[in-house]
Amino acid sequence: MITIFNRKELISTYSMEQQAQIRSLLAANNIPYYIKTDTGTNTVFGSGHGNPTVSCQYRIYVHKDDYDRSVGIINLLGEN
Repeated sequence: MITIFNRKELISTYSMEQQAQIRSLLAANNIPYYIKTDTGTNTVFGSGHGNPTVSCQYRIYVHKDDYDRSVGIINLLGEN
């Protein structure tokens, strides 16, 4: 189980494709992950952060014990 106390941020990206690839790799390697999304919307005023091309930030967390293995796996994306 991944909690706020035992997790480590693996990556933060604005790319939907990149987060989907990373999640797929983690799942294929049986590495549990937690994803947090931030739309940048201000709930009081309902406005975004000013950049219409950036719709959502994805933060992917893994258990701190799985971090090194996860980094090695996602580095394979850069080699392809």
